[in-house]
Amino acid sequence: MLAALLAVPFLLRAMGTARFGLLLVIAVLIGYYGVFDLGIGRALTHSVARRIGQRDFESIPSLVTTGMAMIGALGIIIAALGMLLSPILAERILKMPAELVPEARRSFFLVATAVPILLAEAGFRGVLEAHRSFGLVSSLRAFGGAWTYLAPLAVLPLTARLDHIVMVQLSGRLLTCLVSAVACARKVEWQTSGLKIDTHHALPLLGFGGWVTVDGLIGPLLVYVDRLFVGFIVGATSVSFYATPGQLLVRLLNLPNAVLSVLFPTFSTDLSAGGQRASALYRRGFDLLLVAMGSAAFVLATFAPEIMRLWLGEEFAERSGPVLRCLSFGLLLSSVNRVPHVLVQGAGRPDLTTKIHLLQLLPYLPLAWWMTARFGILGAAVAWTGRVALDTVMAIVLAHRTVPAVRRHTRSLTALTIASLVPLIAGSLLQPLLLRGIFAGIVLAATALAGWKRLLPAAGR
Repeated sequence: MLAALLAVPFLLRAMGTARFGLLLVIAVLIGYYGVFDLGIGRALTHSVARRIGQRDFESIPSLVTTGMAMIGALGIIIAALGMLLSPILAERILKMPAELVPEARRSFFLVATAVPILLAEAGFRGVLEAHRSFGLVSSLRAFGGAWTYLAPLAVLPLTARLDHIVMVQLSGRLLTCLVSAVACARKVEWQTSGLKIDTHHALPLLGFGGWVTVDGLIGPLLVYVDRLFVGFIVGATSVSFYATPGQLLVRLLNLPNAVLSVLFPTFSTDLSAGGQRASALYRRGFDLLLVAMGSAAFVLATFAPEIMRLWLGEEFAERSGPVLRCLSFGLLLSSVNRVPHVLVQGAGRPDLTTKIHLLQLLPYLPLAWWMTARFGILGAAVAWTGRVALDTVMAIVLAHRTVPAVRRHTRSLTALTIASLVPLIAGSLLQPLLLRGIFAGIVLAATALAGWKRLLPAAGR
């Protein structure tokens, strides 16, 4: 996040609004390509974590070998398809200035060639998370995230071409993939069992991963289709004004993503051994994200115009400020609703989370299209936030029905989630900056006190 805050103003100035907007679209593509592993990476995390809980260590090497072989084959197939579709995406689908088409075509082609690396990296990371190697995973994510912004910044004196910037970004993913592979090999201890592919593992991995894949196809669509609609309906230039505050929110989602990367394998391990800790972990994760992400969302909602003005100037404050304010509500809800989703997946029911996302997709796509065409980038933000609110309600209900142990928390967590939105509404409505500052100080102090008393047991304070 800090790297993005530093680099984005320089990248925006050097690359221009349209070229930078395309760079953000490419970030969407990189995220979307990652779902084409048929969910095997996620299935590996679940399966390895369950075997650790059951003390079945002997089958882990062949399980991981089989899963990574499947991921490698899929990566090659998807890369070939991506190369074929790259010219169509650059020349026919996205609106952009004619002089940028060659750069965009080459950039999309580069991303397609890197698909096997992207998928393999996710698979190795899943195995490391199942073994709870969170320190290494966090270090690699921190390096990769910083590289995405700081490496292009370093080469700006030499070039601002889109394809060159993309090539530099992808080189960082190659490096993190290699380090993840070495670390995974040490954890799995292939040297004692060899690289054995066991076809008996394939169907369970595909069974769990199939639903994860469908959800993975829907998830990025639900999260990123608004940017594509903005680019298609309003134009590539407006993507910068809409996606730049969105990228800030994506950086802030690193915290809930980090919490969830711990909760998912822990839920999987614990529920396979009886589920004694699942209820407490569910409540603790929900509380943590309510306090932490509620505070972040409150600051964004209260000071959105000032944040954009200080970061990127007056034009972004005027056009992106209202978007950031609206998306901050979605930031809070999107953070907390992931905890019940991960709990249900850890219980071995990824099909349920996929089905509720399918139910959301059908009304959301036409609504987002109409809101973007009618109200521009603010309409797209309102549609996305409304969809996230619906997802939150459905996720809490789903966890309540799937894992009986957490039912005693449903009412209190629902009430807390609703209450946490009230300061965001109030901060958005207040006008004088001084009054907003005083109000923010009071709310953040009260939130810190509540977090201290609620999150930490007396012995740990």
